[in-house]
Amino acid sequence: MSFASSSRIVLARSNIPSIGSTRGVLHRARPPRMPVLPSPHNPKQPLPTSGTSHPVPPNLGTPSVLTTVTALPDSGLTFHHSPPPSAPSYTNGAVPDLFRWTAGESVRLSGEEAAMALGERRWYGGKVDWSGELVQKMRDLRGQGLSRREIGESLQIAPEQQRLISRVAPQSREQASAKVEEFAEHKAKWGYRKRLAREVRQKRKEFW
Repeated sequence: MSFASSSRIVLARSNIPSIGSTRGVLHRARPPRMPVLPSPHNPKQPLPTSGTSHPVPPNLGTPSVLTTVTALPDSGLTFHHSPPPSAPSYTNGAVPDLFRWTAGESVRLSGEEAAMALGERRWYGGKVDWSGELVQKMRDLRGQGLSRREIGESLQIAPEQQRLISRVAPQSREQASAKVEEFAEHKAKWGYRKRLAREVRQKRKEFW
């Protein structure tokens, strides 16, 4: 041990261990872990559903595939046979979920049952019976240049019935031409990408 001019303790080089080999190591090396290799003959347990603590119920429509085990006495080995999974077919006796559901049985839902059909028409209510006085008010408001929404709000017409206003109170030719001119002015402000997308859509409709 020696003292420098700054009165700091200076240790000999031989007393300082190697720093580079242990720098940044917060713990000692862990022993290698043996990986868990599940047997292919045991069915895999389903993981819990996101947001719940219970496992996903098995598919009720597809029967469980049974594994056959055969002992081979000559070689002392055991032969396991698991047929590959396949879709429900009439040849293996499995009934599809749709047929089981129509028969009144409980099946597992896939989440697509609540989706709206692509070709389903929107319902706008039953038959509308408007009085002559109400129809005349619609025509008067239409003559003033009001839109269907503005007419419906002023006369307190249900939103699902406002689209029927144009049947009894259509726009005049002047109003229709003014609307076309307004749309043309708005269209002139479109960018290149929007104009190209609209032209491609219109061209595609010609071949439908």
